Amino acid sequence: MTFNRRHDPLLETVREIQEYCEASGLTVFAGHLTRDKETVAIWNPAHSRDWQSFLGVAVARAAGVVYLDWAPFEDQQIDEALIRPSDEAGSEAGPRVEEYNRELDRFRGYAGTTSLVEIAYSLGGVFHFLELAADWFAEFEDLVDAWDDGAYQPRRLSRARVHELANQLVNHPHYKTCQSKAQRRYLLEQLLGRDFESLRSSDTAAILDRAAAIFDLEIKPLERSYLRQRAREMKEQGLSLDAIAGSLEVSRAVVKTLLAG
Repeated sequence: MTFNRRHDPLLETVREIQEYCEASGLTVFAGHLTRDKETVAIWNPAHSRDWQSFLGVAVARAAGVVYLDWAPFEDQQIDEALIRPSDEAGSEAGPRVEEYNRELDRFRGYAGTTSLVEIAYSLGGVFHFLELAADWFAEFEDLVDAWDDGAYQPRRLSRARVHELANQLVNHPHYKTCQSKAQRRYLLEQLLGRDFESLRSSDTAAILDRAAAIFDLEIKPLERSYLRQRAREMKEQGLSLDAIAGSLEVSRAVVKTLLAG
């Protein structure tokens, strides 16, 4: 199996296991044992994910051979888990399926990264197993299982996170030039990059609405106060309405309103 060049924590663990086995006199068999019709002992990673302790038993009992296998995550695993909207019935099916598929797609960034490592050895006719899974892969499996069990609930952004993203959006230098919600949505997409794909449509709407409220209630009044002050200062300096409008990048009518206010 070839090593992936991207940062791959579990693949680094595989290398460490290989080095440990070589130093401890254990022979590595690059493959896996089947668990069918055999007595097996499963190491519980909830109590300890320490593979060295697991292999320490093999060393102490002179197991001799360690079976080591690992697998990269593939786009095909996502494709197989995707749900077609036509497969689900009901008024809530469309948005629900869309959000589920969107959450699945965010795992595509892990394609090619090691998702699972299995270590095994045999002692006295009992096969001993330890399985190490990447945290993100456990999330992927939980997501798929939740859908299969009918327990899936779309992820929701916290109110604090919505406010944080709205602030980032409204303070973007191009926000003021946006003339429509579609343009502001595009700006949010550019701001978040790949993370935008994992947003629920309702969360996207909440961020856009919050950004609009921040702009109208907080930023606009401050800008108008600043423009009014600058217009009056330039008027006192003897500048014409056209000159003030050009300097402030507003229309002549706006300058009149500012001065009148």
